[in-house]
Amino acid sequence: IEPNIIDLANFVGTEQQINLTLRNHGLVAAQNTKLSFPTHSRWSFTPLIGDVGVLPAQSTLVIPLTIRKLNLAAASGGLITAAGTGDACSLPAKVEWETPCGDTSIKNSISLGIISMIPACGGMGGGDGGSFTSDIWDGIGGGGGGGGGPTELRAKDYGEPIFHVKHNSRLPRSPQHPSNPGNVFKDIVAPRDGEPVIGKDVNSAFIGTDLEAQLRAAGLEEVIIVGLTTPHCISTSARMASNLGFATTVVSDATAAHAGRGPDGAVIDAETMHYHALAALNGEFATIVTTAELLSKE
Repeated sequence: IEPNIIDLANFVGTEQQINLTLRNHGLVAAQNTKLSFPTHSRWSFTPLIGDVGVLPAQSTLVIPLTIRKLNLAAASGGLITAAGTGDACSLPAKVEWETPCGDTSIKNSISLGIISMIPACGGMGGGDGGSFTSDIWDGIGGGGGGGGGPTELRAKDYGEPIFHVKHNSRLPRSPQHPSNPGNVFKDIVAPRDGEPVIGKDVNSAFIGTDLEAQLRAAGLEEVIIVGLTTPHCISTSARMASNLGFATTVVSDATAAHAGRGPDGAVIDAETMHYHALAALNGEFATIVTTAELLSKE
């Protein structure tokens, strides 16, 4: 969706119309495509089309969106779907669709960040709260070099918003394929009510997902990353988070690695894989801390 951020800081007058562009870059039609917008005491958002239906493969659809500044005494109305409420500084709108996969379908969504919804919020620079992305699911099993960090952070109710990232393998035989029982979070980091879950199918949590838009919409400038595995999804996501301008922290004992092999075939133990992955990130892409060090800062 373009744009993927609507900044209301420079809104003039009481009503404006912008165009939203939906693009299906894939080779499969998107089924049951829908647009949903949040409720807010100061704003209403009305797309010309809310229920898109089928978005054909390799196609583009432009949808006019009317944005109205409300009289604060008036009730909110005219919205497609309520996805939020109140006087929040920022809220996400969503595009949701389904893609067929054998006898079933996979539900997908991306967010459109709406920011600066009240004057005190400011624009893209607002907020410095941290967030977690976790990638710990039943099908991957445990790694080496980690610790009890995710459990300890969860038990202490660290207090920052948590964004759960889950790998959905493209390979039907993989334990992490959505059709297999391994594609669920482990109980120690199971999402709680209201915590967003972002599905990905490559190493990076930012490729093909709306994670960046959700972080921007929440006004976050820092990400604190925990999960599996350090040389793969953690490293790739940390590097991209840093390149996108987020202050990035990786928690060393809340991440882990498996053993690997060098190009000469030599076996590299899990602890060494984990250590060198953290070393490559340290100071260049991320700040590396322990769980104890992170919690001691609060």
